[in-house]
Amino acid sequence: MKTKNILTGSLLGAAALLAMAVQAGPDRDLHINGHFRGTPQGYDPAPGWTLTADGGSAKILPTRKPDKFMLEIKADPSRPQSVVSGMHPVFGNTIEIKADVSGRGYAAIAYEAFDQSGSRLLGTDKRSCTLSHRAEQKLKAYFPIPGPARLIRIRLTAEAGSAAFFRDVEAELKYIATPPPPGTIAAPPPPGTIAAPPPPGTVAAPPPPGTVAAPPPPGTVAAPPPPGTIAAPPPQPEVSAPTLQHHQYFELKALRPVEHFQTLLPVRGEIRFKLQNYPLRRQYWTVVSYDARICRISYRQDRDRIPPFRVDKTEFEVKALRPGDTTVELACGRKRVYVRVSVR
Repeated sequence: MKTKNILTGSLLGAAALLAMAVQAGPDRDLHINGHFRGTPQGYDPAPGWTLTADGGSAKILPTRKPDKFMLEIKADPSRPQSVVSGMHPVFGNTIEIKADVSGRGYAAIAYEAFDQSGSRLLGTDKRSCTLSHRAEQKLKAYFPIPGPARLIRIRLTAEAGSAAFFRDVEAELKYIATPPPPGTIAAPPPPGTIAAPPPPGTVAAPPPPGTVAAPPPPGTVAAPPPPGTIAAPPPQPEVSAPTLQHHQYFELKALRPVEHFQTLLPVRGEIRFKLQNYPLRRQYWTVVSYDARICRISYRQDRDRIPPFRVDKTEFEVKALRPGDTTVELACGRKRVYVRVSVR
């Protein structure tokens, strides 16, 4: 029965990956000591990892490469045994975990997502496989991260009665945008959103006055402009939205429920700004959506001074990747901030 459940889970996971049209932005590696370096042979278990109190054991063993080691996890016959990594800040909406595994019985890789305090579990999932002493295999999985999550960690497990050997464990945080199911009507974009520009060289002919243009047939390519035609200038940010300043800081009480800003960046340019958090209500700013093809968003929690005068802030960095326009949506409780990023 366990083998059947594992096989079913693997098939469903593979089908989900094949069905997902991925638009991925920059990835962020988690520093989890996946080669298990820095400890003598036999250490229990390795720097950056903690053995859970389940009655089993874990130790470091050498490999054929002098700078890489493997982690052996042995479980009691009645329950699984795990090691867990430290906590890491969440970036993006998906985590990819992969490891080379061998042994006997069953092994699993998993993620666990927590709130800002690290005490409340908000989501977890795992991928399992049947082990073999003769053949090492790649165990790999993508897991969606719950939106409210602020911290994440990795769990490596040998199931009950199993002995698993883990090598080359890696974890990457990603932003992956998936299209809605067929027939789904997309929600209107937030106020101030600019539609994505057409492909370079495409010129839409204006329809006659009063005429509603029919959509072109699938696969139709718009005719290039006549020789000597001057392309229209790129859209500029609206004057009504204030321009975001580098290293600008906003207090939470000074922000309205919905705020709009704009910024114009060159390719590879960047801008940083800070927004105040509301830790008493466990409300912290996070990224809701943006086009990861146009820019990269990274953020970290920043604390000034000591209690009771401490100020909790989230520092955001927007780095331009390629020409285009996108709207970055940020959220904290019921407040929303929209930053329209134009890259030229």
